[in-house]
Amino acid sequence: MTIPDTHALGPSMASATAPTFWLTCMAGCEFALIQECQSRCPDALVSRCSECKSRCRCGRVFITRPWETALNEFPFLHGAESVFLVLLEDWAFSATDDSMLLADVVARFLSTRITDRCWHDALTFWKSWRAASSLSAQEPPVSGKDARQHHPQEELRFRVSAQRTGDHAFTSREFASSTATAINSLCGWQGAVRDHQLDILCVLQSQRLLMGLKLGTTRPFDSLKDRCRVKCSTMLRPSICCTLVSASGMNSTDTTFSRCLAVDPVCGSGTISQVCTSMCSDTFFLNGDSDLNALEAAVINSRSLQRGKRMDFVRWDVSRLPLRSGIVDFIFADLPFGQRVGSTEENHSLYPAAMRCFKDVLRLKGRATLLTTMKKLVLRELKAHQEDAHSGWQWNLLAQYGINHGGLWSHVFVLGTTALTTNAPVEKMSKER
Repeated sequence: MTIPDTHALGPSMASATAPTFWLTCMAGCEFALIQECQSRCPDALVSRCSECKSRCRCGRVFITRPWETALNEFPFLHGAESVFLVLLEDWAFSATDDSMLLADVVARFLSTRITDRCWHDALTFWKSWRAASSLSAQEPPVSGKDARQHHPQEELRFRVSAQRTGDHAFTSREFASSTATAINSLCGWQGAVRDHQLDILCVLQSQRLLMGLKLGTTRPFDSLKDRCRVKCSTMLRPSICCTLVSASGMNSTDTTFSRCLAVDPVCGSGTISQVCTSMCSDTFFLNGDSDLNALEAAVINSRSLQRGKRMDFVRWDVSRLPLRSGIVDFIFADLPFGQRVGSTEENHSLYPAAMRCFKDVLRLKGRATLLTTMKKLVLRELKAHQEDAHSGWQWNLLAQYGINHGGLWSHVFVLGTTALTTNAPVEKMSKER
């Protein structure tokens, strides 16, 4: 993706200090996004939100990158959902106790922290992002009220959203309204809840104020929503699928996993296979499900993929996979939670049978990445398989993560298989990143 000449970044932006961007993902998926950013941008400064503890994740990753480089790299990140340009990050914001004076306090604070050049550069880069996205998607030129973004002399409409934690004398809605009033007085933009062009998000954590301008969503996130013509209630987000792939190590530089066979035994609408084949083009992906309607949806959704993506679809029972022993390199399974699909009672019989089948079809040192909410059940089965002396294979828990899956905290288990006769210890990855 290149920057159009009509919206080229000015010389002031080219010589300015590299800005900081704020990438969003599902809470708990930060480590996968950081890995992807470090692999794509080795010389970039990538960090988590400093307020996030190991057990309190917010789904925010910060990266410092030059203007033009960011425009060429960020839209193609699989692990990110939205990209924000950081306008302000201040640790000494002291709000007033009088909500009636909050707008004046915010206006004075912003006028001393954000310069006119910062507003101008942010707006210029936002226009470049939108123009480059339109050209990449081969969209027709905008017209009407949407064309105002290409004419800086016309009034822009913006919306302010606020997220607040801590003890304050005002609500999040009052803080958002006061911030919108302050931006209107500083920039002259018109506030609008609907039909807005600019989206500004403010995060207030005690005395720490973080403000960002939303540039847009990433290309994999948009394309997956557009490609999936048939959607289901259990369809995974691209950031979660990227987390499963990153946790398994498939996208690493290890040549052991080149040209591998991956299987999703409960594919549903086929979201995992679409993201996996986009990240690892030399992988052959085999999708399967017992529900014929889910398989038909996965086949329809896969038709919009680029030619050359290698995958196939089979109807089977997850506890009786028709595959030879030791043939599969990776297994990705979004196991039923027992709520929208199946039940808790059914899972107590499904999980043991499925995990036994997974262990049979995986090759030596193969990996199974499981997403589930039934943590105790998976750990119990791992212990039972490790104590089974009659089996020639043994499960090893390589890593375990917690992620926010649609408001429900789920667990990602990365399991590896080793032979019982092998005494060499298996390298374990850290549980917290």
